[in-house]
Amino acid sequence: MSVYEVDNYVTGNEYNGTRFVAKIWKNGPAQNLTDGANTAYANTVYVSGKDVYVPGEEVVAYKTVAKLWKNGALQPLLTEVQNSSATAVYGSGNNVYAIGSEHNGKKYVAKVWKNNIPQNLSNGNYSTSVYGVHGSGPDLYIAGFEFNGSKNINKYWKNNVAYNLLDGTRNAYANDIFVPENVVYVIDIKQTDIGSTAT
Repeated sequence: MSVYEVDNYVTGNEYNGTRFVAKIWKNGPAQNLTDGANTAYANTVYVSGKDVYVPGEEVVAYKTVAKLWKNGALQPLLTEVQNSSATAVYGSGNNVYAIGSEHNGKKYVAKVWKNNIPQNLSNGNYSTSVYGVHGSGPDLYIAGFEFNGSKNINKYWKNNVAYNLLDGTRNAYANDIFVPENVVYVIDIKQTDIGSTAT
């Protein structure tokens, strides 16, 4: 959900009896982002001025393909032929950053698409997912986690440089990031002996 001035935006998916349709609701009424020919999902919404961005994915020819919609129109995110997904988006000036992951044939590689052009955040040795993105001045921060073979490790990236947040003794799932006045806050879920805890 996102609020801009007097407008409320919510994204989600609706089953049409055959497939899921990606949708966005503005102050109540829904707008279809996809026509229902393929299963599609809208993951979140980001509003920058008059522009409304929705990242997600669509199943095309048995592949899940990362998608980005701007004001209801599909933007051409460049991807390979492997499965991919766009999970969040952030805008700064003339630049738009979509984040997500793409399968390299063996593992999921975390990516950021700057103005629809992809850059890798991880090297593909371990599966890595990213879910939160935020800008602070000239810097771009991205939060996610990497599976190290036995545990999920929280990470964040500052201008595409990675930093670990945990020692790997517990599963952790970073899903958002906020950076006021150069202080980095990461929202996550950690596995404990009695369940999972949000921090």
